[in-house]
Amino acid sequence: MILKEIASLLEEKGIINNAFLFRLFVEQRGKEKSLTPGIYILETNSEYEKVLDKITAGPPPVTYKFITDYFKRRRYDFQFI
Repeated sequence: MILKEIASLLEEKGIINNAFLFRLFVEQRGKEKSLTPGIYILETNSEYEKVLDKITAGPPPVTYKFITDYFKRRRYDFQFI
């Protein structure tokens, strides 16, 4: 996704109030190539700085744990980064 698409999606979801102004904000800071793909939990009506900090830092690692063999109780971890 390019910055324009990301900004539009953020506006569509109500996370930011103006996609155009967010794009200018990101470009002014030279961060348009530092955006990291991932799944994020962001608050609606967030400040541009907070959103930019999160999407440039990348999503937190997700760990899933499950038991595949009830009797042996083996545990397997998967991390999706």
